[in-house]
Amino acid sequence: MKIALVTPYYFPTVGGYSTFSYNLAKAFAFLGHRVDIITPGPNGQSIQNLSDNLRVLFFPKHSIPMRQKLGILKNFDFRNFCLLYNNNSFYSEVAQWLLDNKYDVVHTNGFPFEALPSTLQNEPISVHTFHTQPLKPAKLPNRIMYRRLFEFIDHATCVSQRISSDVASNLGVFAHNIISNGVDLGFFKPVLRADAGKGLVVGSITNFTWKSKAVGLKMLIDSVKVLENENLSPEISKVIIVGGGKFKEEIMKYAEKVDLKNVVFKTATYEEMPSIYNEFDIYIHASGQEGFPIAIVEALACGKPVVSSADFPEMASSKAVQTVKSQEEMVDALRNLITDVDKRKEKGILARVEAENFSWKNIANCYLELYNTRK
Repeated sequence: MKIALVTPYYFPTVGGYSTFSYNLAKAFAFLGHRVDIITPGPNGQSIQNLSDNLRVLFFPKHSIPMRQKLGILKNFDFRNFCLLYNNNSFYSEVAQWLLDNKYDVVHTNGFPFEALPSTLQNEPISVHTFHTQPLKPAKLPNRIMYRRLFEFIDHATCVSQRISSDVASNLGVFAHNIISNGVDLGFFKPVLRADAGKGLVVGSITNFTWKSKAVGLKMLIDSVKVLENENLSPEISKVIIVGGGKFKEEIMKYAEKVDLKNVVFKTATYEEMPSIYNEFDIYIHASGQEGFPIAIVEALACGKPVVSSADFPEMASSKAVQTVKSQEEMVDALRNLITDVDKRKEKGILARVEAENFSWKNIANCYLELYNTRK
């Protein structure tokens, strides 16, 4: 099968879209399929070969040239109207590439208009995946366009039930297939820390772009500060917060304001992430409500007990993930894990077992079922 995975973001940008596209494509390639990851690139069109049957294609992203707009007007219909409405050359050039190169499946990702290239195809199976929650309801004209556009898509999917509900209510698009994010179990795995036993390390991976993350991180900082004053044994020797975004400086200043000791802020590449997780003894997912973050599954794969300030239905039966609803509950959860070494070890073992349910091979097989069916 020849598969095109179209994504709005790819490495070196570290995040959910990049991780999802790379790992899903790698799983398909391992199963014997030919896969092209198609994404915007800074330097025009180029190709990067990752293996014999896996490559990355970069296309430019800029306004559509006037000559190309005139060509689109000659075959004017609803989908071409959407192309002109977005005025993004990436959509039009990728659509033409897909037509010329004959794929069996075109799988787009992101918000509704990201699906445009696949709607202009006739033969391939078309799949679109929503990864993030829409922050607010779309205006009525956009909702009408989104709903019409998705009449040309065979399957709409979401990575969590919560996102599916929000996409339906805020965008007017109904995605009936729920397929979660996954984790590379060979890449993310437990490794004993070199300085284990010299105090505990609490860590969090975050995206400072979202206000809900900032709120969750302040709860984490306040909780650790409370425990710092309790002089627990073992003590929290370090707090590591990894990520970037517009609220990072605000959180750094907040940690300084409350005088939190031994807090480290850093960024990391995807290749560095397993070693980052394995610096932690406890992983804190500090956030408001969101979809289904890959970070939690990666932490589980590295054998880390998880405390989450966001509630995920997919983790309702987890023995390794504890959901908290307030700072007081977060303080209690951390205190219990810090002072009860047997419980911490037990949850770490369970974490790895639970992560196996989210292997990319399992996720890839779920998508392959969709790839073999029309709407």
